[in-house]
Amino acid sequence: IMILVSSCESGNESSKIDYLPFQSEQGGKWGLISTGGEILFKDEFENEPTVSRNGRFLVKNKNNRWEIYTAEAKPQKIGKEYVSAGAFIENIAPVTEANKPVEFIDLDGNTVFNLKKVDGKPVTAVYDFSEGIARFKCNDDIGCIDKNGKVIIKPNYYAMSPCSDGKIVA
Repeated sequence: IMILVSSCESGNESSKIDYLPFQSEQGGKWGLISTGGEILFKDEFENEPTVSRNGRFLVKNKNNRWEIYTAEAKPQKIGKEYVSAGAFIENIAPVTEANKPVEFIDLDGNTVFNLKKVDGKPVTAVYDFSEGIARFKCNDDIGCIDKNGKVIIKPNYYAMSPCSDGKIVA
């Protein structure tokens, strides 16, 4: 039996939520509002944005691709269009462009590293960082990388929890 331990966000400054999505009227466009109730901007996006972490949020465009924006009164787009994208946990996020390997970008949209293959096997999924460690999959096998893209646990596991309190259950 596998016990999966999920990491808790409370007290973790690297994953703190800055803003939440909201609509000023039902069926209207979307904006962001602080957790204290202050409106950052409203009626800006057709599709619902994600929560904002580390001053960045994601929203799908008309082509159903993810775009990344700065969380400010006049949001600025950073990076490119992505088929998939994760949250900016610990100031970097996993993203995938069409027909390209998974890469991690910084808050400015610059590539930090990419993760194409590990031990000759293609990387099929990558998850957000927790305590400086991200899980990745090569087909059905799971392993871990550090914030520099270095493999610290080879993909030899069937299931694995995010790092929590310096521990991983696999």
